[in-house]
Amino acid sequence: MARLAVVSGGGTGIGRAIAERFVQGGDGVVIVGRRGAVLAAAAAELNAACGADRVTTEVADLADPQDVEAVARAIGNRGAVDVLVLNAGGNFGGEPSSLVETADGWRRDFDGNVLTAVLLTEALETALRLPDRPGERRDGARSRLSTIRAATP
Repeated sequence: MARLAVVSGGGTGIGRAIAERFVQGGDGVVIVGRRGAVLAAAAAELNAACGADRVTTEVADLADPQDVEAVARAIGNRGAVDVLVLNAGGNFGGEPSSLVETADGWRRDFDGNVLTAVLLTEALETALRLPDRPGERRDGARSRLSTIRAATP
């Protein structure tokens, strides 16, 4: 049975590679990110490689609650979500030269790396696949990736 996977940050890098693996396994994939052209190119390449339309896109800034609500509605219309991969993020802090800039940078990094995961998870909570029997844990899987700000020289 084909699953539906949602991969945030799925247009490039690790997220695109994860989306590709799901597609190779016969699953449907929704890749989500801020850059529509990048997402469209990735979806076209992945769909061409598998010979089917398994990849769709949703353009959104996942730090913006209104964008996340719109994405959740669009994804919810596709059916239950089996896998949620929280890969969106980046380095938003820049090169600070003062404590004020350091604080601002860390807040931007938090919004871009942590808040994005929290908002998308909360928004898709009801779309994540549930088991057949009440009271059991959810069957949907979630994965959170993070590589930014591990060390700063």
